[in-house]
Formats: sequence, structure tokens, C-alpha cells
Amino acid sequence: MTTVSADRGDDVVSSATLVPPALSGVRASEDRVRARLDELAGLSDGWDGHDAKHIDQLALTLAGRLMQQALHAGLPEPEVFPVPDGGVQLEWKAGALELELEIEPGARALVFVCDDERSGQRIDGELPRDESRFGLALARLNAYAWLTT
Repeated sequence: MTTVSADRGDDVVSSATLVPPALSGVRASEDRVRARLDELAGLSDGWDGHDAKHIDQLALTLAGRLMQQALHAGLPEPEVFPVPDGGVQLEWKAGALELELEIEPGARALVFVCDDERSGQRIDGELPRDESRFGLALARLNAYAWLTT
């Protein structure tokens, strides 16, 4: 089992103790997500047909680190989306639970929202201020992921 802490340094996936997955599946997921991050890096201003900004390199770098840590901690593969302000959004789904983490341009802030459709509960906040709440969201995501596999 692995425990990691939420900060903007080396370990960003927070406070939950998670079970590591098989490495071959992790590597395949890493490759798919990295390819998607590379696609986002190639987007230029106006990529949405309007006023969207190019995707910030610091946000992409942090998204890559977060994704790698999450996958190695046993979380499912995230979907990756560009955000019009130049940020990156990582989104995990497992059963009735959805966790979104938005990395703002320049990695100024990391905002998260976790919705549990089954319980009707929402957990949200900003890192690093709400690290314990993010840890709870990750633990729920991990539990749903193991229940649905």
C-alpha cells in the first residue's frame, strides 16, 4: 500500500492509503494519458472557436505528475480535458462517483469537486488548503473503483 500527500511538489495525490495496481495496466494508461496531454500541448489560442487560451505548460506538467501518481496509487485512468483559460482538467469516474480536478494556468490553484450520485454527497475544495477533504474524495474514488472492477 502507498500513502502520498497533497502538495504541489513530488506527491500530489493525497492522504488516502491506496492499493497499487498491476504495472502493465498502469503503463498503458500512462501512455494514453500522456498522448492526450501532448495533444493539449499542441492547442493554440482560440482552440474552442472562441477566446480559449493555449494550454499552459506548468498546468500540463502538473497534470502529468498527478496522473502518474494517481495511476500508481491504484486509481482508474482519468479523462483529460482542456480548460478555456489555459488550464487542464482531470476527471475520474468510478461507479456512481465522479472526481474532477482542475489545474489552473501556472498551476496557481488546484480546485476539486467530487460528486457521489449514490449518497448525494459533494466534496469540494482547493489544494493544498483542503488536503484532508481531497484525501476523502480519493479514498471514495478508490473504493468505488475496486467495487466496479
